[in-house]
Amino acid sequence: MSSQRAIFVISSITLLLLVGVLTACSSEVTGQAIAGGIQVRLLVQPPTNPLPVGSVLNVRSLTESETPISHIELYALQLPSDAQNVLIRADAPALAQTNFTAMQRFTPQRAGNYVLRITAYNQAGQKAESNPISFTVE
Repeated sequence: MSSQRAIFVISSITLLLLVGVLTACSSEVTGQAIAGGIQVRLLVQPPTNPLPVGSVLNVRSLTESETPISHIELYALQLPSDAQNVLIRADAPALAQTNFTAMQRFTPQRAGNYVLRITAYNQAGQKAESNPISFTVE
C-alpha cells in the first residue's frame, strides 16, 4: 500500500509541475507596444469607509515604459476643486528599468475629500497619468 501511495504522490507532483509549465508557456507575450510609450496605474482601491485624520494610506502603483523610467510622482488634491495639486513625493527606480512597482505613503493631516494620482515619466521625456482615486478623511 505504501508503494501505491508513493506512486500517487509522485504522479500528482509531476502533474502539477506539467500544468505549471504549460501555464507559463501559454502566458501573454510581454513586450507589446505601450500606448504613448509609457503607462501607469494605481494598484490600490479607494477606501470604502472614511479614513481617520493622520492615518497612513499606502499607494501602490505600476509603471511600464518602452524606455527606462525616469521617476514617478504622487500628487494629492484636497477638494474643493479650487485647491492646487500637491506633490507628496517622487521616487525613481534604482536601475534603468522599464517596469517599476512603487509603494508611496500618503498621510492626510486634515479632514476633507481627497483625490490621489500618479504621474510617471520615462527617460524619453514622455509622461502618463494614472486614473485617480478619491476618498474621504474625517
